Amino acid sequence: MDIIFSTILFFVLFRAIMTKEDGMCHRILLIGFGMRLVLLLCTSLDLFTVPDAHGDADAFHDLALAHPSPFEDGEAHMTNYTRWLTVLYMLTDDSRWFAQYLNVVLSVLTLLYVRRILYVLDIQEVVAKRLLLVLALMPFVNVYSVVLMREAWVTFFVVLSLYYFVRWYMQLGNGGIQIAKCMIAILLAMWMHAGAIGFLFGYFIAFMTYYRAEDRIRISKSSYVALFFLALLVLVLILNVNTLLAKFYVEDFGEYAETKSSGEGGNSDYLTWLDLSSPSKILLFIPLKAFYFLYSPIILDWRGLNDIAAFVLDSSVYIVLSWFIIMRKAILPKYKLLKRYLLISLLVTTVMFSFGTSNAGTAIRHRAKMCSFLLIATSISMEKKGREDMVDEVDEIVEYK
Repeated sequence: MDIIFSTILFFVLFRAIMTKEDGMCHRILLIGFGMRLVLLLCTSLDLFTVPDAHGDADAFHDLALAHPSPFEDGEAHMTNYTRWLTVLYMLTDDSRWFAQYLNVVLSVLTLLYVRRILYVLDIQEVVAKRLLLVLALMPFVNVYSVVLMREAWVTFFVVLSLYYFVRWYMQLGNGGIQIAKCMIAILLAMWMHAGAIGFLFGYFIAFMTYYRAEDRIRISKSSYVALFFLALLVLVLILNVNTLLAKFYVEDFGEYAETKSSGEGGNSDYLTWLDLSSPSKILLFIPLKAFYFLYSPIILDWRGLNDIAAFVLDSSVYIVLSWFIIMRKAILPKYKLLKRYLLISLLVTTVMFSFGTSNAGTAIRHRAKMCSFLLIATSISMEKKGREDMVDEVDEIVEYK
């Protein structure tokens, strides 16, 4: 059964790539798809070991096998991903390979929707292709698209929420419907990992302050719609705090600080000397934690060839993207506000993830969820001067088909 499902998904995804994209972009997408399939085959046959292919991934697999019903209660089902795997295993005769293949499918769909966002924003083709190529080839993004973990799920639904948010911003389709789709997508991301809640902050501020008809900040009817969804979200969080916010819900700051400073992250631990025993100290040190989260392993903490490789292949990409975002302003007036909203989401998400991360390996894994979002913000910053005439063109963009 899993072979049938895999074959159907392969041809559906292949057709989507070939019919929706121009020549160069569909080649980039096919390269990304092919690399992920090869990596999946190599890991399935144990030809070589990739980061996080075992450890947590094996734990998810074993728990799903040990609990044949997703509705069982108990400490073993600590994450919704385990429940999701349990359902998949019920349908595919415990096929771990198919579960990993679904992650590949979600990761390629992420590439497709990043391309769609770039299309809706009418980003220059040369910029769009370069950024899409970066996302398709990033080694650690490829790894987390293949291993049996929830990263591919979270990344896809974050990008899907961004797609509908951009459509709302660009006045494509019914505004209320785009907001609803955006909220559903981000809630699905949060269902797998509570850290995705950080992206909501930029969205809600935009919904409450951006007046689309006049392309400026103003309190409008959409503000009340955003307030309604915000109230609904707060209600959901209150009723499900243990499920949705388990990673950030801590009864005692002192106990949390002791846990995070105990060096349980192995040789890749960083900032273990920080005292996070009170909220005030957390506020004081969170900028430093955020810096390490985005760029570790930094040069001062290199412990060997693995750290050097991780810096060159991963950290350096985030440094370059950050440089473009910080040093280059959005040239097009219509996108200046959009960039600010995206930066709010990125900053809040970075702070939330950095708060619960104390080693380079976990930082690399978590920031992979933000990579697509970061690339879209970068694309706005990379638009060149002389494109001011595009302001009139973007108002005529039709729905992506």
